[in-house]
Amino acid sequence: WQDAAGGGGTAGAKGGGGVGHGAAVRTHRAVQIDGPNFCKLLVPNHLAGAIIGKEGTMIGEIELITKCQMQISATDRFFPGTTDRICIMGGSLEGLMNGVSRVLARLHSI
Repeated sequence: WQDAAGGGGTAGAKGGGGVGHGAAVRTHRAVQIDGPNFCKLLVPNHLAGAIIGKEGTMIGEIELITKCQMQISATDRFFPGTTDRICIMGGSLEGLMNGVSRVLARLHSI
């Protein structure tokens, strides 16, 4: 956090009453992420087949287009306490964003 004057704000500091030197402004910085990125999605068991596709064609298409690797847990392997299967995706940040979007679009179309 930075205040409008460029100094550090003291939101919630003792004795400061939650007020800094000026109005608090959240600053955003671009983050450079090197290396592989991963995403874990929980997919309802009865919909996992729609992501996999006949003989793996749908998951293969998503992998090919997004350049991400995808794995979906076996039919009898669920996230603890649920009946949801685990879908893990790995790749570039851009590829993951595209892949997650495609998986969600596929689930939405059912």
